[in-house]
Amino acid sequence: MKANWKILLFICTLVVVAALFATYFIGKSQEKDDSQSEALNSEGSVAGSTTIKGDDYTERLAKDIRDKGMVLYGSYQSLDSKEQKELFGDAAKYLDYVECDASGPNANPDECISQKISSYPTWIFEGKEYPGKKTLAEIAAIVGFSE
Repeated sequence: MKANWKILLFICTLVVVAALFATYFIGKSQEKDDSQSEALNSEGSVAGSTTIKGDDYTERLAKDIRDKGMVLYGSYQSLDSKEQKELFGDAAKYLDYVECDASGPNANPDECISQKISSYPTWIFEGKEYPGKKTLAEIAAIVGFSE
């Protein structure tokens, strides 16, 4: 009888361990799906169809917001600032970007102080502050950019 209990306990242990592994790997799979979905939604999606904007769109948007006077304030040490610029890809070179960290490349901390920038990234357009990362769609809406 003791042998039967040991076998039953061993089987139960295996089932529990298998269930834990399955839960862990299913959770990882869902995290990956969520992060992919989030990446698509940061660019835009409509009724299940992807509307990721191409390089031409981001270049036209970057030039438009620069021409309209929108400025991006950030820090080279801020991951959010880096990700905000990376959203524009190669077109980021057209952005009016101000480096707020005195140790950063082409730094202009005095302008950041005069604008009272308290977080990175921060967009300023027509005197209004828009703190935090924004999607291309949000930025386009702020400046009234349309294709």
